[in-house]
Amino acid sequence: MGKRFYRNPDGKMIGGVCSGIATYFKISVVIVRVLFVIALIVWTSGLWVYLAICLIAPLAKTPREKCELRGMPATPENMSRFSSAHSGRPHGKDSHE
Repeated sequence: MGKRFYRNPDGKMIGGVCSGIATYFKISVVIVRVLFVIALIVWTSGLWVYLAICLIAPLAKTPREKCELRGMPATPENMSRFSSAHSGRPHGKDSHE
């Protein structure tokens, strides 16, 4: 299965939108958050875009969804990285956060 966008509950501050975008595109969440703040201040569109994504995009709750967000195959090994025993955060050499 390919990559799929979800809001990311790991490292979220409000709704997981910025964290989801950063994880999906493999960029720093700080960059995404700064861009949203700039869009909010300059155009006020940042708020509306954030709210729209928060309402439309599902939250990655299951290990399979967290693998899909990162573009990882949903193998038992990869899904075990996101089990409740690991508190949802990826572990190992493929961790990008």
